[in-house]
Amino acid sequence: MKIGKVSGTPEEIKDFLVNNGFKAGDFLDLAKKIELKWIIIPASLFIANSFILWVANRPSFALFGFLIIIELSVICWLTASVHYRFNNIFISGLCLLFLLLIFSFCMRFIELYDAIKTIQDKIKLSSHIF
Repeated sequence: MKIGKVSGTPEEIKDFLVNNGFKAGDFLDLAKKIELKWIIIPASLFIANSFILWVANRPSFALFGFLIIIELSVICWLTASVHYRFNNIFISGLCLLFLLLIFSFCMRFIELYDAIKTIQDKIKLSSHIF
């Protein structure tokens, strides 16, 4: 058995590691994942800031531009954290799309009623084809 540059029986390798205070991770290239707190912190900031933008959606509001910059920064932070945690571009892209959709609802770029109506119209349109 061989771990990195160390070779021998499993007992010999275990004894070598234990006697010298090493861990197997010191010799192996294991993918490191970030802690869950680095996803929870930006997610909670995103939820709080989205709620503030949804309630105080007035362009004349003095902090409106600052809140938008913070929201977009938190979206980037959360998407990067999700990508670093799962290392999957599909999950990262889906997360980014979902966050931008929520941001659009909070900014009232997209109204929920209009989005549902559009989806219903597309479903009715596709059912008439068949």
